[in-house]
Amino acid sequence: MTFEDFINRILSNLKVEVADEFDRNFERKAFFGDAWQPTKYPNHLGSLMLRSGDLRKSILAELSKGQIKFSSSLPYASVHNEGGTLTISVTPQSRKFFWAKFKETGDSRWKAMALTKKTTFSIPIPKRQFIGHHPAIDTAAKQIFDSNFQDFIKAFNKDLGI
Repeated sequence: MTFEDFINRILSNLKVEVADEFDRNFERKAFFGDAWQPTKYPNHLGSLMLRSGDLRKSILAELSKGQIKFSSSLPYASVHNEGGTLTISVTPQSRKFFWAKFKETGDSRWKAMALTKKTTFSIPIPKRQFIGHHPAIDTAAKQIFDSNFQDFIKAFNKDLGI
């Protein structure tokens, strides 16, 4: 086993382990142990941050030049991961949508949105991190390194005939 093989093996194992942990964040409804803030208006269409599963499925792990990069191609991923504010324009089409939701649910919030004089709504989105650095990743990296280092030493000794 060459030193380059050793490094690539560590990175490959770490990529799989960390990707699994990020995926488990959706099951835990937390970033490792830090629970996500519940939604203001519960929706019975699915679990918190897992209505369609698109966000969870969008997490990509890319290994290049000795580093692992995790990302998502979805435009709303960063606002969920980091928190922020969404600004929605009130257009004739959105008013039709608000009326349709009011008729469907009977919820007066939709009626108020349809009748508003505002031209935009600002909606604060709390941080519900699912990707990022955490001490648990450092622990996993150390375990993976130690395990692979033992394998590297055994292979090295075998090559030397020891």
